[in-house]
Amino acid sequence: MSFQSHPARGLIAAIAFATLAPIYARAADIDIYGTQAAAVEIPSIYGTVVPAGGANPGAEDAFQAYLDTGTSGIILSAEDTDARNIQAQVVNGQTVTFGDISVGGTVLYNVSEPVDVRLGRYTGESFETGLPPDPVAYFNQTSSNVRMQLSTEAVDPFGFTPPLNLVGMPALKNKVMVVDARLYNHLTGIDENTFEVQYDSAVTSLKDFPTDSLSVPFPQLQTWVYNKGEPAGPHANSPLFDPGVPTGQHVVRMSYGDFSGYTQLSPANAIAPTLAHNPFVGPKPFTTPGAGDPPPLTLKRLSGATQKTANGSWLFDTGAQISFMSSAMALSLGVQLSFDPTTGDPILTDLATGLAPEGQFEVALGGAGGDAGTLLGFRVGELDIPTLDGYIRLHDIQIGVLDITVTDALGHEFTIDGDLGMNTLLPTMDVAAGNITSSQFDFLTFDEQTGLLTLTDSTAVPEPATLAMIGLGVPVLLRRRRV
Repeated sequence: MSFQSHPARGLIAAIAFATLAPIYARAADIDIYGTQAAAVEIPSIYGTVVPAGGANPGAEDAFQAYLDTGTSGIILSAEDTDARNIQAQVVNGQTVTFGDISVGGTVLYNVSEPVDVRLGRYTGESFETGLPPDPVAYFNQTSSNVRMQLSTEAVDPFGFTPPLNLVGMPALKNKVMVVDARLYNHLTGIDENTFEVQYDSAVTSLKDFPTDSLSVPFPQLQTWVYNKGEPAGPHANSPLFDPGVPTGQHVVRMSYGDFSGYTQLSPANAIAPTLAHNPFVGPKPFTTPGAGDPPPLTLKRLSGATQKTANGSWLFDTGAQISFMSSAMALSLGVQLSFDPTTGDPILTDLATGLAPEGQFEVALGGAGGDAGTLLGFRVGELDIPTLDGYIRLHDIQIGVLDITVTDALGHEFTIDGDLGMNTLLPTMDVAAGNITSSQFDFLTFDEQTGLLTLTDSTAVPEPATLAMIGLGVPVLLRRRRV
């Protein structure tokens, strides 16, 4: 099962946005206000794929993918599968199929023969030829003998939408993932006429910040995968484009869940795709919480005159633009999810008023199998993420309502409590108004081996500003892929 919302791939048309700073306190407990419904962007990575043990690929063979902790496999688009002539596994003359859970139901993938997947950093740096001069050094993170999930249908058969590739947890096994939001948080302006980008001194003073104005990167997330044991702290010669593993002020201890028992493989004697466990904020899913489990994530909402509270374990999902809770958690907060008997459209009802809940919003929901209807959500008073020394408290935040229920071979069902999307930790936007809000954190660092998420406070001075940004086409589609 996998969860991902699809943001814009690049900065395209000129649109004016108001860029606002969140309001927060710096302490063991952090109170954050101003978080919006959707992340501006989710982490990406560059990858190459060759037959297992094959020759080093050229940079021209690279594909772009989302680096997604909510995906428990590695999924290659139909377009990139065809372009690279990746062979599907065949058993006794039958092409192997793998059934995975999506928002719209089960989606079938083919399964590749063994390949090596090599990852390279996703940054705003410029290369003279448009390609890294040393591809072997650039694509320096290898996952060997991987069996990928191969999509069988293009996202857009007309070619207007980029291929959807998802690099999930197998590529992060014993690795450290670093996501950098500095090019949003430290942005001070974009010239309306020349589109020249300006950043504050925290970015421009870095040793590898470009001196040529044409090479200054536009706002974007930057992403790296490092080997476990990489020294903490910035690399001396490349603190902007290859910073190493940052230190941080806030640490979230996570548990892991294994979704492999909720998938389908045909024929049964075939070799399944390479899968790995997925991180959760809260106790380990599928079992009764134990004494050593991390504490749960908590939602709070005022329903009439009553303070409602709901606890749960949420998937930590770097591939999701929007966060959502289950209908059971929504009901604990006094909001009921139902469906129109004629159209099947979702309906949210505040049980205290009989009306739509305060702050209701909706987005188009897309899954790996295509359009999956509409997602509704509402505003909660507080979302509390437990850290080792306190809580990250996000106030007045909009959360969707969606049930993702999985079923194992014995018919046992499990509904996920929720999905912690990147609007909680990275820069966010109001899709309707076009406002972009910087984030509390400059870096997000996930260590797969320890299960620790480390967050580094932003050094930006929180001052609201109005900027003319080169701007996003930002469709908010919650595309579901594999967990």
